[in-house]
Amino acid sequence: MSLTPSTYYYRAKAKSAEAIAAETRLVARVHAICAEFPRYGYRRVTAQLKAEGQRVNHTRVSRIMGEQDLRVRPKRRFVVTTDSDHDGPIFPNLANGLAPTGRRQPDSSFGSRRAVRLPRLHCAAGGTRYPAKHEPHRQSL
Repeated sequence: MSLTPSTYYYRAKAKSAEAIAAETRLVARVHAICAEFPRYGYRRVTAQLKAEGQRVNHTRVSRIMGEQDLRVRPKRRFVVTTDSDHDGPIFPNLANGLAPTGRRQPDSSFGSRRAVRLPRLHCAAGGTRYPAKHEPHRQSL
């Protein structure tokens, strides 16, 4: 293996007490900003620090957040899939007790989140209805 002499003889310089204290203050301030604004990533934390008058680089803030395990909490979105508060007729659940058939059955190797084909209900009033998922499908063994 070939190394240059400068690489072989390299010794990291010890940080001064003032630099260590400044780093500790910065880490504490980054913790405080992340606690106050849990959705802020390193870019917004850097902008906040610069707005407060501190000279800091975004890579330094990113490194601190990575070392301190400060991650952005993702926003949880609630997706409404069923509108139960309506004036229309409520149809019975005709899929209750049916086992899914076809190629896309739940597989133990992929968990229970694989797509399952539900039967379509053609109504005399017109249109196609899909049964509401109130109870889990029972597979016949």
